[in-house]
Amino acid sequence: MARERHIHLPNDQARNIAVKCLLAFDARQIPIRQSLDAIRRESSIPEAEGRLAAELAYGCCRQRITLDHLIGKLSTRRRRNIEPPIRQILRVGLYQMLFVRGTPDFAAVHQAVQQAKLYGSAGAGNFVNAVLRSLQRRIAGPITAPRAFAAADVLWTQPGRGLKFQAALFPDPDRHPTRYFSSAFAHPVWLIERWQQRYAPEALLAILLANNTTPTLWLRPNRLRTESGQLANILRQEGHPTRPHGEALALERIVSPEKLPGYRQGWFYVQDLSAMSIVPLLPIGSGARVLDLCAAPGGKCTQLAERLGNRGAIVACDVNQEKLARLADNCRRLGITIIQTRRIDAPDFDPDCLGTFDAVMVDAPCSNTGVMARRPEVRSRLKPVDLRQLVQLQDRILRQASSRVRPAGYLLYSTCSIEPVENEQQIRRFLQAHPHFRLLKEMFLWPGRLDLAGPGHAILADSTVGSLTPPPAASPPVITQDGAYAALLQFTN
Repeated sequence: MARERHIHLPNDQARNIAVKCLLAFDARQIPIRQSLDAIRRESSIPEAEGRLAAELAYGCCRQRITLDHLIGKLSTRRRRNIEPPIRQILRVGLYQMLFVRGTPDFAAVHQAVQQAKLYGSAGAGNFVNAVLRSLQRRIAGPITAPRAFAAADVLWTQPGRGLKFQAALFPDPDRHPTRYFSSAFAHPVWLIERWQQRYAPEALLAILLANNTTPTLWLRPNRLRTESGQLANILRQEGHPTRPHGEALALERIVSPEKLPGYRQGWFYVQDLSAMSIVPLLPIGSGARVLDLCAAPGGKCTQLAERLGNRGAIVACDVNQEKLARLADNCRRLGITIIQTRRIDAPDFDPDCLGTFDAVMVDAPCSNTGVMARRPEVRSRLKPVDLRQLVQLQDRILRQASSRVRPAGYLLYSTCSIEPVENEQQIRRFLQAHPHFRLLKEMFLWPGRLDLAGPGHAILADSTVGSLTPPPAASPPVITQDGAYAALLQFTN
């Protein structure tokens, strides 16, 4: 049996770091962020190289299905016969050529070939060079359009902007729409089939493009220590311009939050705009007693504490002790003292707290289909059986949460999913089984471009549900938000 070869890449270039992160994810399911953080701790990496490494690693993870499809079209070898390190080198090289502006093709090809030579396999460099040069020859040039459209010879890198090829590299969208959407927009076939049952092709295209867009970094100013305008001025003076949306601030360029002024002082919390939109649905004030059943790492929990003026009591529960420790660290940084953390074996805990809370929050474990741009690993991990199991878990947690609400109190349920079975259908099933609860508000946020001149979401302010259909494909996004769902219920006794 031939001895397995390994590749030894120094932490001196973003490409090397990206390949190492992708190898760790494929072989051991180590999250990209965890690998990036570990490499940063071990090595002195310039900030620019660190940002590029993150873009390459996350981007390759996000576009994996498309990159692998192209490798299959451009290579004489079957994908399963390509050694894992060479496969990752090809993914990073292709991603640079297709998605990273400002990287000359010759530089991407040269760097990939040099990496392949480190693998020690005869001909590895020649093979990588042949695949990448083959792609280079097939690129006709950039294409722009008011809105994206289905085409077998176009790769849309963002809404309304893409690359046109000399000939079709993707399946015919009219004859094989499922295969086309999967290979051209990097989503698993089973999920495409699921969404095709609900959405028209134009709406499906908008969702897929949103999931393939680099997400905006949002900051939530800490009400206990600053306000939005003051924080924006400080950031601008330090070279970090932002765009406001209500109290939230969208950074105009990606930077490590820990390096921003005010991070250590607890002036802000990093949280997507969609997640920030959920806690304000709760009509409770200072001094309230609240239970957060799925609290860690604490975005919604700390936001509620800030809105309560750090007066009252919040019991923050989670099954993960490490994440609870992070929540406690965030509380110390933000100056929050009313949150008590508690590890539980969900969903059963503390029978003596039945019916005692003014409000219970359930940020339920979910499929994460609303945050696939921010959590690209979901595309590889999520399976249909997982979705069925998650729905069952959500139901159990909802039932346990409802028993902790006092009469006239509130139950706030939320997910970062766009799946009706986890959202409005889950709530309808719960209401049928628990008629003493009534639905007050329901909110659905679509992932994608956010028009800062208008509302970012729609709230249905009564117990009826309108037709939840996604917006049409938009122009190239500047500021984005994640997808999310929330429902506010009240115990009517």
